[in-house]
Amino acid sequence: MMKKKKLNLLLILQFFIVSNCFAQQFRFRADLDSLKGSGFYTILLNPDITSHLKTDFSDLRIADEIGRWIPHIIRNGIAIVSKEEIIELPIVHNTIIDSGRTELVLKNSSDSIVNKIRLFLKNMAVSRTGIISGSNDLENWFIISPIMINRSYETTVTEYIQELKFIPSDYKYFKILINNLQNDPVNILRAGIYNKTYFEPPHIFIEHENVIFETKEDGNRTIITVTEPVARHIAQLYIKISAPKYYTRELAVYLADEKNKPGQLIAGYELTSSPAYFEFPVIKANKLILVIHNKDNLPLTIDTVMLAEPSVYATAYLEGDHAYHLLMESDSVMQPDFDLIHFKDSIPSNSLFLYPGLITPDEMAKKDSTTFFKQWFIWPILFLVLAVLFVLVKGLLKDIKNSKNLNS
Repeated sequence: MMKKKKLNLLLILQFFIVSNCFAQQFRFRADLDSLKGSGFYTILLNPDITSHLKTDFSDLRIADEIGRWIPHIIRNGIAIVSKEEIIELPIVHNTIIDSGRTELVLKNSSDSIVNKIRLFLKNMAVSRTGIISGSNDLENWFIISPIMINRSYETTVTEYIQELKFIPSDYKYFKILINNLQNDPVNILRAGIYNKTYFEPPHIFIEHENVIFETKEDGNRTIITVTEPVARHIAQLYIKISAPKYYTRELAVYLADEKNKPGQLIAGYELTSSPAYFEFPVIKANKLILVIHNKDNLPLTIDTVMLAEPSVYATAYLEGDHAYHLLMESDSVMQPDFDLIHFKDSIPSNSLFLYPGLITPDEMAKKDSTTFFKQWFIWPILFLVLAVLFVLVKGLLKDIKNSKNLNS
């Protein structure tokens, strides 16, 4: 008898678990473009999409027209560089000079106008700033442009290509000074230019639109409140400072607390007289607070503050005779465990791109999760189930007590 009551109790508990599963739904969806046939497709997860996702993308699904989940993998910064012939720019020298800066001198062996140089670098997870200059005799140098070297993207090889753009120049030599900020230098393998049209390399970060910032002075501190329209993924901060010409300040980045004051510390940096790009682990927020410690100096003149997030893609094999959509934003789903992750290196690099459409509330999920509990007869049944559960538990406790008395 006691075993039978335990079985009944288990069945009722399972009923409540299944009922709860009905509420585990995605709140939003976005239809994908029609396919051009079966094959691997790559979907850019733009800021509009990621604003509805957790930073680990565990609540993203690709589904077909009947709701079946399609295996996918998440990738960062997909490389799209063509295989055209490259003209090498011989390295005259690559040395470390004052203040730990890298001085790279290249010879323009093409004898032509150059406005783009490709550096082949060993993978690195940091960014660097610098300047490029030109010369015809290796003695007299003339400034051309500031440059930015971004960190590596996710790849299956150990090197990547970084493109440096500047105004057209026909110097015989180019000198690239890279600010290492007293850290180890970047590992430059070789340099060159393409002699044919090629695909643009991917953007590692996507800048956010409609970001606003406000500054106020608080004693010897400058406090900058940076606000997004909605909570978004954030992993990069850019600050443009126009004055003074030379400065070195401490910068701290915080999440805003409930009172819009500095809360959890995200990272700390050193602001110096150069373009200020800062990276940190991805967070999701709609407001950041930046604190600049001025000490005894005048406040900085801040012209621009921008936020950005990593370029992230979902790749999946899709059948040409099906229609697909993205499902987003769920509090209950777990990270999916798809076999496709083990075949990541086998996915062709020339997969077609697919773009999500308008993001809308997932009406089907909303209906599925609420209709069940809106039926008039459901609530009496639930109360009856609770009453039966109470009787069964009470009987089970009584049987346990009687069993103890018999054994004593």
